Order: sequence, then C-alpha cells, then structure tokens
Amino acid sequence: MLHGFHGSIRRTGHNMKAVVGELRPYKDETMDSFRQDCKKFLWYAYDRLDTGKTGTVNVSQLKVLTSSIGMTMGFEKAEEILSKITETSMDFNTYFDIVNSELIVKQEHSDETCFGQRLNDIIKTCWSLCSFPRAHKSLSVTSDHCLLLWRLFNTLNELDADGLPEVPVRLDAEEAAILFSDFIDNTGQRNKESIVTQFLDENKDAALMFTDFLNMFEKEFVPGLSNKAVTQGLHQLYDKYVLNILDKGMVWKRGYKVRSWKERWMVLTTTELNYFVNSDEKIQKGSITFDEDCSIEVPADRPTHRPNRFVLNTSKKPYDMSASDVKTKNEWISAIQTSLSRIGKDPNIQKEAAAKRCAARKEKRRLAEEEGQKRQEEAALLLQRQNELDEANKKRLEDEELLKARLSELEEERKRREEAEAKWLEEETLRKAEQERLRQLEEIKLELERLLAEERQAKKDEEIVRSLQAKLLEEEFEKREELERLKHQQEEMLKAEREQKAVIESDRLEQERRLAEAQARLDQLEQERVAATEKMQEATEKLQRAEKDRCILEEKVKLWRKPVGLARPLPPPQSNPHVTHRGLGAFCDKDFVKPSANTDQRPKSPQLVKSEEKSCINNIEPVDETTTETEDIVPGEKLEENVEGEIISDLDDDVSQNNDLINSEENVDENKEVERNESDTNVKDYELSDNTDEDNEELNIKPVDKCTDIADKVKIVNSDDDVNEDETIDTDRDLENNGNLAQ
Repeated sequence: MLHGFHGSIRRTGHNMKAVVGELRPYKDETMDSFRQDCKKFLWYAYDRLDTGKTGTVNVSQLKVLTSSIGMTMGFEKAEEILSKITETSMDFNTYFDIVNSELIVKQEHSDETCFGQRLNDIIKTCWSLCSFPRAHKSLSVTSDHCLLLWRLFNTLNELDADGLPEVPVRLDAEEAAILFSDFIDNTGQRNKESIVTQFLDENKDAALMFTDFLNMFEKEFVPGLSNKAVTQGLHQLYDKYVLNILDKGMVWKRGYKVRSWKERWMVLTTTELNYFVNSDEKIQKGSITFDEDCSIEVPADRPTHRPNRFVLNTSKKPYDMSASDVKTKNEWISAIQTSLSRIGKDPNIQKEAAAKRCAARKEKRRLAEEEGQKRQEEAALLLQRQNELDEANKKRLEDEELLKARLSELEEERKRREEAEAKWLEEETLRKAEQERLRQLEEIKLELERLLAEERQAKKDEEIVRSLQAKLLEEEFEKREELERLKHQQEEMLKAEREQKAVIESDRLEQERRLAEAQARLDQLEQERVAATEKMQEATEKLQRAEKDRCILEEKVKLWRKPVGLARPLPPPQSNPHVTHRGLGAFCDKDFVKPSANTDQRPKSPQLVKSEEKSCINNIEPVDETTTETEDIVPGEKLEENVEGEIISDLDDDVSQNNDLINSEENVDENKEVERNESDTNVKDYELSDNTDEDNEELNIKPVDKCTDIADKVKIVNSDDDVNEDETIDTDRDLENNGNLAQ
C-alpha cells in the first residue's frame, strides 16, 4: 500500500534552535540561480494543481498559488498580476514568464541582499502544496528528511542545451548514484556500494522523477539506520551540495593580538571561512572573506611551535592555524586553495560541477548515439555491398550464357551478311546508274524553273514602273494646285498687312501728339509747383519769426513780472522812466515801436528759429539783486497797457497774414489737382510719376495752432491786471512753464 505525505513547513526565529531538517540559506545565492531554482520548485506546485495532466491549470487556482508566492516574496495582493489574463487556463511557461517579470525580477531591486532565505521560503511554500507517494515508508525518514532530499534532488537536476533546468524536473541516474554513494559514505554503509553499482547498470542513461528517487532511497539505503544517522547523513549532503561547504572541523587558531592558541570550529565555503566556538555553530567568533590579496602559506615545523601549522594571509592580517595531524592539515590547505582559485567565479561550485557532468553525459551520449548510428550505417553498407556482389555474380553467369548464345547468333549473322553484301554490290551498281539519270533530269528542271521565274519577275517590274509613273503624275498635279492656293493666300495676307501698317502709323502719330501735349502740361504744373513751394517757404519763415517774437515777449514778461524783494522806501522818481531801483529796465524804447511792413520777412528754417530762440534766452542779462536793492520801483500801468496792446495787434496782423497765405496755397493746390486730372484723362497709355502729389501733401502745413497759442497767452497777460501779487507770481510761473514747452 502506498503511503502519501504532504510537506510541512517549520519556521524558526533567529534565537530559536534549528529543528531537524530545517533549510539553512545559501548566502552566495545569485539572481540567475534564484530565478532558475524558483522555476523548478514552482513547477512542482503547478504540476500538483494540474490534476488532469493536460498541461494547463485554471487561472483561479494559479491566483491562489501566486498569492502565496507573493506573500513569501513580500508582495501583497500578488494575485492581481493575473487579473488582466482573459484566458481561463494557462500553461506553465506562460505562467512562469508572468511571475518572473512581475515578482522575481523585482527581487533584484529589493533591500534584501540574500536570496538564499527568500528561496527557502518559496521552497517551503511549494513543498506544502506537493504530495509524493512513498511505497517503502520508513519510520527513520521524516517529512523534514524528505524536504532535504527534495532540495538536493532539485539542486542536481538535468539541464537543457542552454544550461537552464528542464521541465518536468528529472535527475539523471549518475547524479542519483553520486548522492547515494556520498550518503553511504557519511553513514558508514560501505557494504551497499554494490547496490549503487547495480542501480547504475539497471538505470543507465535513465532519468528519475523525485518519487522514484525517494522510494529507492528508503528501500535500499535507510533500513538499519536511526533517525539521527539519517539526519546527520542528509545534513552533510546539504552542506556539500547546497551550501557549497568544502570542509568543516576543529582547528587550532592563534590570536593576532593575544598570542594564545584556541580551538575553533571552522566552516569553509567557496567565498569565506567562518569560525565558531563549537560544532553547533551558534556562536560565531569571526569570518574571513576571500579576495585577491589572500594566500595560503605553510611554514616549516619547529620544535618550539605547534605542529601542522598553516597561515592564511589576508589584506588585514595573517591567520595562524594548526591542524591535529598532517592529513587534516593537507585537507584544509587543499580546500582553502580551491576556494582561493574560485575568486571572481561562480561561488556555487557544486552546481557548476553538476552542469559540467550533465554536459559531459550529453556529449558522451551524443557520441555514443553517433557511434551506434555510424555502426548501423556501416552494417547496412556491408549488407548492401554483399547483396551487390551476389547480384554481380548472378549477372556474370547470365552474361556468360548470353555470350554463348550471342556467338552462335553472330556466326549465322556473318553468313547472312556475306550473302547480303554480294546482293548489295549488285544493287549498288544499278542504284548509281539510276541516280546519274535522275541528277541530269533534276538539272534540266532547275534550269527551266529559273527561266520561268525571270520572265515572271520582268512582268512584275514592268507593272511596278507603270504604277509609279501614274502616281508621280498625280502628286505633281496636287503640288501645283497647292502652290497656287498658297500664292493666293500670301497675296491676301500682304494686302491685310499693308492696311494694318497704315492704321498703326496713324495711331503712332496721334500718340506722339498727345505725348507732346502731356509733356507741356507737366512742365507747366512743375512751374506752378515751384512757385507754390516758394510761397509756402515764405509763410513758414513768417511763422518762425512770430514764434521767435513770442518767445522774446514771454521772457520779457517774466522779467517784468518778477516779484520785488524786501520792502524798502522808494527813491524819488527819476527822469528816465525805464530805470528802476534795480537798474536799467528789461524793456527799451525800440521794444515799444511797431515793426514796419518793409522789414525783411523772409522765412527761416525751423532749426535756425530754435537756435535764435535759445541764443535770445541765453543773452538776457540776469538781474543783479545785490546792486539794485537800494533803487525804487516805478509803476508803469500805462506802459504795460501800451506794450500789451502793441503785442496783441502785431500778433493779430501776423495771424491774418498767415491765414491768407494758407488759403492761397489751398487754392493753388486745388487748381493743380484739377489740371492733373485733366492731363491724366488726355494721356491714357502713359504712366505719370507721383511726385506732384507728394509735394502737394508737404504743402498742407497749418500754423494756426501756434498763432492761436500765442494769442491765448497774450490774453492771459491782459487778464492778470487785477490779480494780487500772489496770483501774479503763479501766472508768471505758468507762463514760464508754457514757454519752456513751446521752446
């Protein structure tokens, strides 16, 4: 009766004692090895869910498995990665690709640097879902022992051509025999080596499933062993093949500072040497990580030193150690040298060795298959050659019989041929005479046919010549008619061309006349434009002079309006009304005389007017208050009225003259525009320049605004007669500001 079991998971804390069969993590686990191992153990869980062995599993069941694996890896709600799958079932390769891309790959970027512990958690999760039948169940083998065997089985499994684990997972019989041999060596069962040899002979080139491996282990190698012996043997296998421990044992170690010898439990792996207080490996005293600077040294034994010494030199300090005997020392030296030779390589030496053995087996099997195939081909070739020889002998006998028959036939044929030759000679003579007669007849026939062909050809040539002559005559008549028609057309075209030339000549004369009239009109308009420009220049100069006079008046008004300093007694009036207590007044006699009409009224350029205004302002002498403090102020109300009246009258005259000049210029512009329109209507086919329009636009200058501004300012001066002294000062300040703006 077959017994089945479900793997159990036992978890221990960091401070708890490890149970029997507890998986210890491999510290040097890499990402690639972690991915490959996950694929193998996930396949067992997937195969357990595939109850119908159809190769596919329902997605809902895979979500439960993914959730368990995700929680083991530290992902919550990992089953959501399968939510986007629309299919109801999925094969293993597709499922593992999803788990690899969504869960396993993300482990590389996690904070945890040791993949060994994470892999052991996944192994335990998958073990809890698996079930393996046990045909030879033993009381000495527990579920934890089966878990260790499962881990060992999957460590040495078969690989494909790319070095990746094959699915379904199988173990070659040679690898199983290696595990069995190491187990019987660890447990002292040397008498069972024949069983291993028999197992190899019976299962040569065969691959085992884990169920077959487990049943073989319990049936042949467990009977007679206690639970403790099985545990010890499996732990040694686990240390060697999973943890890659090369050697372990008690070694004397000398302190570096305190030079005393102490016995330590040494554990050597491919990457480091750890030493503990005792063999239970609970209290670790130190660790030596191997690098390129490490080396092993064997000093000579001395009577004053401990025997069997060897020194491990590192970049930090040397480690002086001593073994119990020479054999142990050599074993440790060899193991340490093996570890140092693995620096920079894959630390998993057992997997590498298993991969090499797998490749060697496949190569051996390939060579054996090629050799067997070659032997089969040679045997088939030999058989074919023998058959060919038999057929050749048989054919040779048949050929001999045929040769004899052929010889008799040839003899008869020779006789018949001689008779036929004699007959043929007679017939040949007759045939030659007949051929000569036929040849002569053939020559006569050919001569007659030649003469007949020449006569026929002569008749055909005569007919062709006649047809060509008739055709030439017809073409000559057609050409003569065509020439007469062309002559008539040329005469008509010549007549039409002469008439058209006369019309063109009359049009040309008319256009020349119109062009002369237009040119004369343009000359007249140009003269008028020059006259208008001169008038405009005169008007501009008048405006500039008026602006200059306004600025001078404003400056004089400012000086006249300037307030008096401290109050002081007025001196007696002087005979000169233009002399005050401050000195000579700002106005003189010629300022009150109206300029005559005969003065020079030529216009000046705006730049010249501005420069004169600035020089006028700058030439006004400042009032020296220090010299005129003792002089009296002479009121001049009449003088103010006369000055203001004359200024206003002069400004009015200038404004009226400017307005008349502007009106005359506008009339001239209108007359020019009318004349220009008339000239445009007369000259239709010629283009006229737009210079006159631009000149007329330049003449549209209206200086009324400036004149109006001057008049307004004069009115402001007249309206200030009745204002008090404070208001007068404000008005003068405003006038000064306005003057600056005008300037």
